[in-house]
Amino acid sequence: MSTGFDAIVIGAGPGGEAAASRLLAGGLRVALIERELIGGECAYWACIPSKTLLRPVEARAEASNVAGLSTPDLDWAGLRDYRDWMIRHLDDTAQVADYQKQGATRPPIAGLDQVPVWTNREATTLREIPPRAVMIGGSAVGVELGQFLARARRRPPTQRRHRHPRRPPDPGAPARTATTPWLSSTTVPPSVPT
Repeated sequence: MSTGFDAIVIGAGPGGEAAASRLLAGGLRVALIERELIGGECAYWACIPSKTLLRPVEARAEASNVAGLSTPDLDWAGLRDYRDWMIRHLDDTAQVADYQKQGATRPPIAGLDQVPVWTNREATTLREIPPRAVMIGGSAVGVELGQFLARARRRPPTQRRHRHPRRPPDPGAPARTATTPWLSSTTVPPSVPT
């Protein structure tokens, strides 16, 4: 197994899957790291199952408000089986095989599966504030939890600023212009090179 990669994608949720697929399609050597199931939170424990469970009861409620229709019964066993089908019975074997067929590999890093990792589940139910944390990802939940952890610590996070004699063009300037005032008003300085 190769240990030389052009890109390492950490997390195979919707964003990680999109990134890995595009990188693989571009001919790059990709390592894909996922602690649980390829597809992530949305596909197995959040968006897909919740919407699958919600739609039948919504339809039943709508039918009860329509003249000439009787309220349909809820077939819980059928709905449960459909939910399980929609979440692939919590089995990502086909997705793993597809990524392997495309050339993605799991990097052979000894002990990687032993490293404690927090997802939004652990972070939103924490019992003690850790002295340090590395945030990977920039979803809304990641940004919110990063702000919480930084503000909850006694000292602000250390920030490195890169010094370049000439700056390359900055594709993030429009987003930074919109977010810098808000980030500047917090105890966490924005991670923007100056």
